[in-house]
Amino acid sequence: MDPNLSRCPARELISMVVNRPLVELSDRAQHDPQALDAAMRKVLETISYRERKILEMRIRYGDEYDYSLKEIADIFKMSKGDVLKIQVRAIRKMRQQNRLRHLKPFIPDGIQAPAS
Repeated sequence: MDPNLSRCPARELISMVVNRPLVELSDRAQHDPQALDAAMRKVLETISYRERKILEMRIRYGDEYDYSLKEIADIFKMSKGDVLKIQVRAIRKMRQQNRLRHLKPFIPDGIQAPAS
């Protein structure tokens, strides 16, 4: 596997969506990380701004800074519990079939996302 994919935020997010520990990506994702990033962006654009930003900050997507849960809560002026609830809601939305279809080419065969 490409060493760059081992720290791939999109890979971490797919793992959250399919509820599996850092799944191996399909061959397409390994050979075309730009396509994976474009597909992930397309899916992230379908959820609310706040949900998207919280997910991005939690997994360092597009940002090198590692935000703590408390820092994210402070930025959005909410409790850490509320941040976690929003994260769970965003992942549940990303598991919906109309959103998940964009990520299917990057998820290995045989791995299914849990029902939302």
